[in-house]
Amino acid sequence: MKTGSHCILALILLFTACGSAPDPPKQAGEETVLWAKRMLNKGQYRVASEELEKLVLNFPDQEWADEAQFLLGTAHMEMEEYILAENAFRMLLASYPGSEYVDDAEFSIALSLSEQAPNYRLDQTATESAIRALERFIEDYPSSDLIPAARIELEECRDRLARKLLRAARHYLKRRRTKSARIYLEEIQERYPNSRSALQARLYLAECDERSGELQEAALGLADLLQDLDENDPLTEEVSAKLSEIRGKIEQG
Repeated sequence: MKTGSHCILALILLFTACGSAPDPPKQAGEETVLWAKRMLNKGQYRVASEELEKLVLNFPDQEWADEAQFLLGTAHMEMEEYILAENAFRMLLASYPGSEYVDDAEFSIALSLSEQAPNYRLDQTATESAIRALERFIEDYPSSDLIPAARIELEECRDRLARKLLRAARHYLKRRRTKSARIYLEEIQERYPNSRSALQARLYLAECDERSGELQEAALGLADLLQDLDENDPLTEEVSAKLSEIRGKIEQG
């Protein structure tokens, strides 16, 4: 057999092994919901979403309709169609406020908003919306099993905004506009004290103090920062070197 024939045979075997998704039940209903769940588990997100879309459109009053609506949102999330996912979960909240999936939908809305956010250098409106949604979720469902995941996502969103402020501060520091840089750095300290950017901001604040001639203040800030850093933190070496440099300036008078 020629090489080309081998390739064709290999492709035929591959498609046969993968197979196409089985047809959904002929009678649309709860069995279709179960079928869609199986398709989602197999990674057949598009196929599942198409059938779920029909279910929620044609049978909105059935007892299983809320689950179908939630699964539709889940399918869109898996396909990274975050705006469609957000809309599906919001529809669940609006149409089925008593559903057992309400808390999952609230959390999923926040996640979809977070995923819609661009790189931290760009507009962060979606991130701010995600933060509000996550804070509301944590407040409304304090006993939910999703709380730990919500807190992690919340910190990631906050850090994204903190990095944007830090970038603005660096911009002004490079142009020696210390007062403008300090505004952004202090905002990071106030709004996002637990973020990674807050540690970097403290280093930059010491630089602002140094440029303003406040060497003692800069040394104190760096010493405090050094105590808060793990010895293996990449920032430790830089902070230690800067502290030694400033202390040298102080000794020289």
